[in-house]
Amino acid sequence: MLEEVNVSITDLVLSDRLAWRLTLNNNIELLLGREEPMKRLTRFITLYHNIETQKDRRAEKVDLRYPHGFAVQWTHKNNTKQMDIN
Repeated sequence: MLEEVNVSITDLVLSDRLAWRLTLNNNIELLLGREEPMKRLTRFITLYHNIETQKDRRAEKVDLRYPHGFAVQWTHKNNTKQMDIN
């Protein structure tokens, strides 16, 4: 699935609570949680180009555990962090 956006998984973790967390080869961490991880991964792929094309900031973590949205933790060029919830 991730091949269509030219990224791959470098780390895959299933927690003790059975929640999935992925780290991609571009160092973005995805929090998929326990429920419907493939549906959440599909949602990430749909929004990936919008996240990746930010000029002044880079996504560090994308939390997809929300039923109707997501949150992105950004790292700015000056290394400050910001959280956006959509």
